[in-house]
Amino acid sequence: RGIDINILSSKIILVLLSLLVLFFIFYFLKKTPFFEKYLFLSLFLLPFILSALLSLKRSVYLDRYFIFVLPFFLTIGGTCLWQLNNSWFRKLLIIFVLLASSISFPLYWKKLEVYRKPGMKRAAEYLNQNVKNGQKIYVGSSFVFFTLRYYNKAPVLPKLFAPGPLSHFSGTALLDKKDIVKDLNKGLKKGDIVYLVNTTGFGNYQPPVPQNWKKIEEKGFQDLYDYRGWIIVTKYQVQ
Repeated sequence: RGIDINILSSKIILVLLSLLVLFFIFYFLKKTPFFEKYLFLSLFLLPFILSALLSLKRSVYLDRYFIFVLPFFLTIGGTCLWQLNNSWFRKLLIIFVLLASSISFPLYWKKLEVYRKPGMKRAAEYLNQNVKNGQKIYVGSSFVFFTLRYYNKAPVLPKLFAPGPLSHFSGTALLDKKDIVKDLNKGLKKGDIVYLVNTTGFGNYQPPVPQNWKKIEEKGFQDLYDYRGWIIVTKYQVQ
């Protein structure tokens, strides 16, 4: 279970933050005499405009690209604070922003309850302790493949099961042909051990396994955020 969310209070906070951002933009444009201010504004707005245009044709799955607006928004916000005429009020406001940023992160981290939701980190530890040379690690989703590869210390490199083409947003730019397996039975013989790593998040796609695979053991590890679901590690033996 993730953090409990109050829908009404979240909407109120979102509206207030949106108004604050609009105020910063208006104040920035009004007080900054340099023409380059429009460059900062366009770089801040561009990811939102492109996302809106993209959403007309397809769903927008990942919001991480909005992180690119942060440097420009911080520049706009910092410029607004620096333009305040009252130096004491300006200093107090800067101190407040710094303190609020310093306090909000540990409070949010505590609410996440990371210790209860180890996700892929704990799943990788399980694999590192149990996988032997000659065994296989297959991953059913590219959304968790790179995370497993980061934590993997097993004597076997994980392979991504991708029988068909992958979407551009699922990490195709980072994948190599040697990372992908298109047939789960390819190169396997009777008695071989296969560990299949799946996730219940990201659409809950879990590929069907061959009929001659016998389930030996299964472990589940809750991931940090609800949309990531659970990491499921299943041990199979080829019959």
